[in-house]
Amino acid sequence: MPRLLFVTLFACCATTLATAQVSRDFKKEVAALRKTIASKHIAPRPVDDVFSSELFDRFLEGLDPDGLYFSAVDLKRLEKYRTMLDDEINTSSWKFIPDVTTMYRDVLERSKQIIQKQSEPAFSFTAKSSFFADTTTWVTDEQALATRWRNTLHYQTLLKLTMLHGASITTAQVFQKQEVDARHRVKNMAMRDVHRALNPKEGFDVFIAEQYLEHLATTYDPHTNYFNLSNMEIFSALVSAEGFYFGFSLKENERGDVIISSLAPGGPAWRSGEFQLHDKLIALQWENEKAIDLSDLRLHEVNELLGEADQMNLKFTLQKSNGEVKTVTLQKEKLSQEQNLVRGYVLEGVDGGRYGYVVLPEFYSQWDSDDLAANRCANDVAKEIMKLTKEKIQGLIFDIRHNGGGSLKEAIALSGIFLEEGAMAMMRATGSDPISLKDMNRGTLYDGPLVVMVNGGSASASEIVAAVLQDYNRAVIVGGQTFGKATGQEVIPLNGNVNAANMSSNGNQGFAKITTSRIYRVTGKSLQGRGVIPDIILPDIIAASPYREVNLDHAIIADSIMKKSYYKPLRPLSITALRERSNARVSSSAAFKGVADGIERLQNELLLENAEVLTWDELVKQERTKREITEGLQKTLTLPTAVFKARVVNVEKARLTLDAYANEFHQSSMREMEKDIYLAEAFQIMNDLLAIK
Repeated sequence: MPRLLFVTLFACCATTLATAQVSRDFKKEVAALRKTIASKHIAPRPVDDVFSSELFDRFLEGLDPDGLYFSAVDLKRLEKYRTMLDDEINTSSWKFIPDVTTMYRDVLERSKQIIQKQSEPAFSFTAKSSFFADTTTWVTDEQALATRWRNTLHYQTLLKLTMLHGASITTAQVFQKQEVDARHRVKNMAMRDVHRALNPKEGFDVFIAEQYLEHLATTYDPHTNYFNLSNMEIFSALVSAEGFYFGFSLKENERGDVIISSLAPGGPAWRSGEFQLHDKLIALQWENEKAIDLSDLRLHEVNELLGEADQMNLKFTLQKSNGEVKTVTLQKEKLSQEQNLVRGYVLEGVDGGRYGYVVLPEFYSQWDSDDLAANRCANDVAKEIMKLTKEKIQGLIFDIRHNGGGSLKEAIALSGIFLEEGAMAMMRATGSDPISLKDMNRGTLYDGPLVVMVNGGSASASEIVAAVLQDYNRAVIVGGQTFGKATGQEVIPLNGNVNAANMSSNGNQGFAKITTSRIYRVTGKSLQGRGVIPDIILPDIIAASPYREVNLDHAIIADSIMKKSYYKPLRPLSITALRERSNARVSSSAAFKGVADGIERLQNELLLENAEVLTWDELVKQERTKREITEGLQKTLTLPTAVFKARVVNVEKARLTLDAYANEFHQSSMREMEKDIYLAEAFQIMNDLLAIK
């Protein structure tokens, strides 16, 4: 079977956005998906009663993640299928999905009636109550479902009031006046969610079946997924340096309105002359379709709508700061994602030291290109380093924080930039013995002092780079423990008639992204579930989040291999001395103390996140606490560090004078660098590294 010849390592995957497809034989597609995963997966599970029960639960929870549509009484009618899905998957039977489709439509229609009824009585200003938003169990019956809806609408209304008015509501009279509008908005949002669930663009039956295919895949492991053609295009765009955009970014203001936060000079919105910063986005309308009112939509929902626009003309309705309303029609155009490209800067210390700084936000590759060198981030990193060496830098700081992964081939090539020769990692693919992965280009591009920055958002391919440089004693690894994903995936068409250049030839069937390999350090140890432990650990805000590989359902279990690659480590670095100096600075730093305190408070808040307060005064106090934590961390992380000044490399200056968007982006980036306490500490660690040497 021909494959897309790209092994990818991603911490996250595309979600279920889909386009209408015709004449789908979903039973055939389920069989093809099961067969493909069974033959290619690195650790395929038996499709038995245990698998069936887990798939049953995951699928229904995916359709109703907040437990607001189904009751236990409803699901009792489906319980007969709990241990029968494996039989359906392995035979020609196809009864479960039709039954779920009918029931899901019914419970959504019922939800509209419940929302309408439970939104009619006003919510109380003085009542002292709370509820535990337990989404792990189904409520017993329709009456209990109505109670859960009432509590949810009540809580969301109070949240909307805090967003719109803060703590300014101090009396029952003012509360009652403002509560009507907030309750109406919340009801509309809930109704809209139900309407979108009932009317997906791909069609209701198709949506249910594709949800089933996706949950079937993820029951094997969290990085095995099903993609339809639309998903596949989105996934491909994640590893490309370019994409189609309207040329603006959005954010929410203090009232929850979605507003324009930035414009890309030269992009469609910028050229229209009608988009300005802080314009409020109030409606969208595709050609030949009804306008969509955005007044009650959340930011992520607006971004999802914009993501669906593809190459269609889209009419935007904007409200200016003076109240004037304008409509503008735009079409997406291909723009470079400057923020996702490799970037290099010179950092010049206030007290001496000139170091190169290269940041790699994401790995990227042109899936459509036959030229394997085109837009590869390993090549781009090499180019930035060559520019920096002309600046006579004394050391290099390489930043792969928040880098969620990418191409395995590029991770190996990237590591080879800093190492003379030898294995970079080891891989064991399905049905094969472990092999060593080497960079075919012998010799180093940069052999000077090196500090690598990581955190809990560094995953997959970026972890491999950090691990190999640590194992070879080539770099000092600084930051937080990495995510812990050490598996590789391949994207395989379910009908076998596709290649990377022409995905549409796959017809009506979709694609499977399957975990087909395990990745190991050159020592034979696995990063899976463990990640890379930095040589010098700094307080990491991401540590407050439970989202790590080891906590994901059905994550591949870590193992090790006895076979070791031949590698010759360099002379050990003075890690102990460097760590002692760094710890002394961090322990006396008010900024890092603020981060550590913020992490502790965030973790405490996460423990209470399901206890929803329905008392106005208590909720205001709770939201004030959350805001104080967030604002405190923000303030801590945006104070000038006074350690270095950042500038672009000399050879870039001419280009930036001609590219207004890139110039503004880089100027903004440098301002942020000079406030980055982690980068400031990495800079001082580099000072220590040179001094100790």
